[in-house]
Amino acid sequence: MEEEKDLINNDTTTEPENNLSEPVENQHTETPRTCKCNYNFWWQLILSILLLVLLILQFIPNKKANVKTDLVATTVKIAHINVDTIMSNYPLVDTLQNRLQRQVSSLENDLINRQNSLQRNMQAYQNDMQAGKIITKDEASRREQQLMNEQQQLISLRDQYDMQIQQLQASMQKEILDSIKTAINILSLEFSFDYVLGYSNEGAIFYANPKLDITNEALKILNNRLKK
Repeated sequence: MEEEKDLINNDTTTEPENNLSEPVENQHTETPRTCKCNYNFWWQLILSILLLVLLILQFIPNKKANVKTDLVATTVKIAHINVDTIMSNYPLVDTLQNRLQRQVSSLENDLINRQNSLQRNMQAYQNDMQAGKIITKDEASRREQQLMNEQQQLISLRDQYDMQIQQLQASMQKEILDSIKTAINILSLEFSFDYVLGYSNEGAIFYANPKLDITNEALKILNNRLKK
């Protein structure tokens, strides 16, 4: 009986190895290799086509943008004016500068007169102290407080006059600039300028084509408008 059991056991262990091992090995080694190679080939082909399309799409817009920029650059009309020349030959500039100088001189004279008055009052206080005319401490304190108030008012008035002078200068510059802009707008409508640049001898523009200079034309319009 024991020999029969051994034979049965031996039969059950040896038959699967002889009958099933080779087909299983063939199924898992040969067919997946051919599928993997075909999959990689088609995937690389698709990626190559997509990359080519992206390069073409990227090139076309840049080409159009360059063509558009060249067209715009060739159609822009630019002119320029010399600001120094206009300031030297525009009579309104002298008129406004003389008016400003009179106003500044008036403010300065008023400030000088107030300062001289303060100095006289301070000198009178010192003279009264030395002459013994100021006897009590209350009277001395009152006179000193008056002088301090007068001095503070003078400082505040000086700051106020400085601000007023700055406002007068800004107003004068604006009036001149508005007149120049009006003349340039007239010329721009006549000659269809896209840009009119202003430069001076101490400015950042080191060269300007004389053929594009419209300073004389602008001065002519400014002086004609001033005469009206």
